[in-house]
Amino acid sequence: MTNQTLIVFVVFAIMSFLFIQGKVRPDLTALTGLLTLIFSNILTAQDAFSGFSSPTMVIMISTFFVGEAFFDTGLADRIGKTVLKYGHGKERATILGLAVITAMISTLMSNVAT
Repeated sequence: MTNQTLIVFVVFAIMSFLFIQGKVRPDLTALTGLLTLIFSNILTAQDAFSGFSSPTMVIMISTFFVGEAFFDTGLADRIGKTVLKYGHGKERATILGLAVITAMISTLMSNVAT
């Protein structure tokens, strides 16, 4: 096993531990791991940041902003309360309501998998 491989495994193990533990913000953990690989000359800066320019990554990041806005504005709570109100405490009705809301929201969003 080369030194570079060992460094990658150690960085991956530390990042996995920090992700699972949840005490350090995930974005800070990911950025620190990325910078560690850059400064240890395992990755070039161009290779490390090239993935951020893909349309899929931009869409994924924007969905985090939209999701946070739903919670910050209280829209997520209002939608949830409305679904529960019209579900009348019945599981099938609540699941159907959630499916309808999810379908409505997904018509406004791009498919990230493509």
